[in-house]
Amino acid sequence: MDKKKVSVFYITIFMILTALSIGFLINNILTYDKLAKQNRELRVREEEQIRENLKLKIEIEKLSSFERIKKLASERLGMIYADSAIIKNELIVIPRIN
Repeated sequence: MDKKKVSVFYITIFMILTALSIGFLINNILTYDKLAKQNRELRVREEEQIRENLKLKIEIEKLSSFERIKKLASERLGMIYADSAIIKNELIVIPRIN
């Protein structure tokens, strides 16, 4: 019986290629895990920023409300809401907003 002998060179090449393939696989797994962790952290930060933006929008709405501005103008500056105004010798009637 004539069996072909597998040379040591081919076995060595096969083992090196297998080791490189396993190395690349491990590297890809580690890189994937690292990127997945960064992705989770960024999503958490995004949610925190969205909540903070919502709080700030609510604060802006509260601070810029007509009633608050009217109250501050009256208390701090002594301003009152007039029913009419004179601009360049013309009488302009300002309707009240209630």
